[in-house]
Amino acid sequence: GHPPILTYDIETNLVPTVDFYNDALLQLLRRQGTQHETQKTPMSCSDYSDSSSDGGINIVVDPQTVAFLCENPKLLEFNAKKRLKPRFEAYEKTMKAIAQQSQQQDGTYNYDQGDSDEIIPAEETLKTIATKTDSRFEEWLQ
Repeated sequence: GHPPILTYDIETNLVPTVDFYNDALLQLLRRQGTQHETQKTPMSCSDYSDSSSDGGINIVVDPQTVAFLCENPKLLEFNAKKRLKPRFEAYEKTMKAIAQQSQQQDGTYNYDQGDSDEIIPAEETLKTIATKTDSRFEEWLQ
């Protein structure tokens, strides 16, 4: 069989999901202080379709997001509204609470580092948010 993504509606399924990953990845990278200049490259679905078609949906996406999604195309199968956004918001809320608690103790805290010395790459965080089962996601947040 074909991958399910081939049956998705571009406007209602794929564009919101790509937008979510773009916004979330850039937000995480900025917060981690990653040297990343935001440069959005216009990409048009019509660039990849029959040239005789004058339709197409223009989406503007950062090249780093494009690279991330090209390396992880299965992540496009997750629904932005029902799964990705609520989980990202839960992650943000948890990280803010941890940061506030830790900041009160010693005055310093790296938002995405947690209690370990290793910063979790933004891409890994997004993969975890998308792919873990509900119970594993809740465990991961703890």
